[in-house]
Amino acid sequence: DAAACTDWAALCAKAELVEILSETEGYVYTLNDLPWPISDRDVVAHVLWSQSPTDLAVTMSATVVSGKLPIEEGVVRLSYGVSSWQFIPVGMGKIEIVSHAHLDPGGVTPAWLTNRLLVDSPFDTMVGMREMTNADRYKNSSFEFLSEP
Repeated sequence: DAAACTDWAALCAKAELVEILSETEGYVYTLNDLPWPISDRDVVAHVLWSQSPTDLAVTMSATVVSGKLPIEEGVVRLSYGVSSWQFIPVGMGKIEIVSHAHLDPGGVTPAWLTNRLLVDSPFDTMVGMREMTNADRYKNSSFEFLSEP
């Protein structure tokens, strides 16, 4: 649900599916609204979903790609980045979530913003994800490729 990014991910101003290749693969565009005077950043990522057959952990991996969409004026397009989310069943209906990201922000960013991006944004994103997943919006969602623990 790429369009829901603005509801839970810190700094996400816009997100949309660019191309769907399958239920587990596609391209997603994301625009991040950074505080003035820093230029907003956007990215097009190749996204893959998979599930481990042994522990049923679900992984979403994303890799920055170029050439899929034109670059908007005044926005810095990320040229390098990899990220992943892991959703690991730990029993009793609970899931451990692990998120990793490594990217080049595309230019110099001041220390206060770098600190916000490294600490506050991931925390705020996890809080937003928890609130979103506890809402009724996705209560009856299912995907063919997923097996429930």
